[in-house]
Formats: sequence, C-alpha cells, structure tokens
Amino acid sequence: LGSNFPNFFSDENDNKGQYIFRKSGMKTVMNDDREYTFILPQRPDVHLEMMDENYFPCKRIPEFETMEHDFAGYVVSGNITVEIADSGPVHLSCGDAFHVPQGVQLRGYCRAGEQARLLTIHYPVKKNSSGS
Repeated sequence: LGSNFPNFFSDENDNKGQYIFRKSGMKTVMNDDREYTFILPQRPDVHLEMMDENYFPCKRIPEFETMEHDFAGYVVSGNITVEIADSGPVHLSCGDAFHVPQGVQLRGYCRAGEQARLLTIHYPVKKNSSGS
C-alpha cells in the first residue's frame, strides 16, 4: 500500500508538541498470533516506536524477519521463545530482555499453552519516502 506498518495505522491528526498519550488514542492491530498496541504516535518529532505486544500460542512458527533498525524487548509477563539468526531458540520469561541490532534476523513466538506480554522498542523508526 506504499506505507510501512506503523504509518498505515498512524493518526494524521496527531498534534506535534503533545507529550502525553492516552490509551484511548493508541492504535491496536491483531493477527492470529499477536496483538500490537502502538504506544507512541508516528510523527516526525518522535524518533522511536514503542509497542505493547501480546503473543498468543502460535499455530505455526513464524519466518525470520530482518530488522531494519535496532530492536529491543522486555518480557512483562509470560514466556516467549526468541530465535536470533544462527542461534538456537532461547526461552525468555518475565523480567528477561533482548536487543537485536539492525540487519540481524529474528523471530519470536509462544509455544502451545504459553502466552507473553512484551514492551518493545524500534530505534530509529524507519521513515517512509515522504519523510514522515
């Protein structure tokens, strides 16, 4: 659609200079394995993306993704399996964290009977060709 994932769900009416963000204004999307809430708005003066992610037991192990920016996560609750390219699966629990540099492949998922909630940060946000 000529847009990236956060830009597609961003609110064009976000006010520059607003520093407090209420849950009622946050965008949430969901698929079979995850629910994402974009905590911060996508706008030029916000240079990172922060998400509240809920992972559900996966129906299939996802493909690896190549990170286009630094990516970090903190497990708020539950258990998740994280695989970083050329490494075996690592099981993370509440209080564990990870960081993956730009250009590295990663995948994360919950096994049957497990769920997890993570706070994740992408830095810097990938800008689309229009610069927003």
